[in-house]
Amino acid sequence: MISPESVDFYINLRENRYSNDFYNQTSDIFRQTVRPELVSLLEAVFSEINSEYGDLTFEDSTSHIGLSYAHVPAKFAWGAITRNGRHKHNDLQLFIALRYDYLRFGFYLPNKDDFQSTFGVVYRNIEANKIEFVSKVNELFLNGVILSARTAPSDSGEPKQLSFNEKYPQIAIEQNQEFSLISAIPVEEIFKIDLVSVISKTFLKLKPIYDMLMKS
Repeated sequence: MISPESVDFYINLRENRYSNDFYNQTSDIFRQTVRPELVSLLEAVFSEINSEYGDLTFEDSTSHIGLSYAHVPAKFAWGAITRNGRHKHNDLQLFIALRYDYLRFGFYLPNKDDFQSTFGVVYRNIEANKIEFVSKVNELFLNGVILSARTAPSDSGEPKQLSFNEKYPQIAIEQNQEFSLISAIPVEEIFKIDLVSVISKTFLKLKPIYDMLMKS
């Protein structure tokens, strides 16, 4: 699903300091290899989980796939599954992202711009169900899914656990400026496993906490 060429694209881009010149010389790799592979992976995962989630959507467009270049080259490839009628700029995402060192996947929801109304729903549901939330987060941690601190675009993709007071987990998440429940696989390992199966199973493990977080 993800080829060595796609991984090498981000390794080489980083080694060349994410320069515009290097990106322009190699951007065909993103268009012809990286993006199609990410879309194919997301479509396959979507097919596996949609019957359980029931109200999700994914499409091969900028509504669900991140751009590879804005003012500077993007430091990772990113795609997201969201609720019907929503997109990656206003909803809790079931995302997959390829960085130079890790393939990351899980939930992502920042507290900014058009995300804020959804973030408010998640915040209030965590506040109202603290014991259940903390219990589920601890269980997920044992299965390799981490409530993650923010990760800068240029940082390693290895998730870093967010410290929080179990009495007030929503406060730590608000101060973190995003809600992220993430698992990650080192890029050298992704060629040895069935990525669709691994990612789909993780998203299905996340379904109970998704239902709790998204209650209106």
